[in-house]
Amino acid sequence: MIGSNQQDLSFEFEKYNNNYYLKSVSIRDLYGLSSQKISKEQKENSDDSAYEFRLTTEEYQNLMKGDKNTGKGGTPLSEILKKHRASVEIETEKKITSEGEEYKSNRVLANVTYQVDGDYKTFLFVAQPDGEFLYIGSKRF
Repeated sequence: MIGSNQQDLSFEFEKYNNNYYLKSVSIRDLYGLSSQKISKEQKENSDDSAYEFRLTTEEYQNLMKGDKNTGKGGTPLSEILKKHRASVEIETEKKITSEGEEYKSNRVLANVTYQVDGDYKTFLFVAQPDGEFLYIGSKRF
């Protein structure tokens, strides 16, 4: 991971029948939250935009939206994180039935929020068997 010395990894568990189950994993990029300065060497070896939590309109429009169920054809999350650091939240997808009951699907999603043209959007990525996450769409934050 880019800047792994400035990230925080946390796990959330849910207790069910005296057993604990992993509910979500959250990776926070602490760069924007810390008072640490980027070293001159880090700045010289990277694009300044990597330290901003925003995408240009062109970058946003160039994202390949994959199949909404499988992610096939979507832009990999790793490609975006190489250029733009961000906090990533990974969790099991939750859905609501028509009766209002919540259930979990077997899909694992990654959520990343970026600013695009002054508006915040949450980008959704679906997990792949190889560990990659592929872009399936965005929603307004």
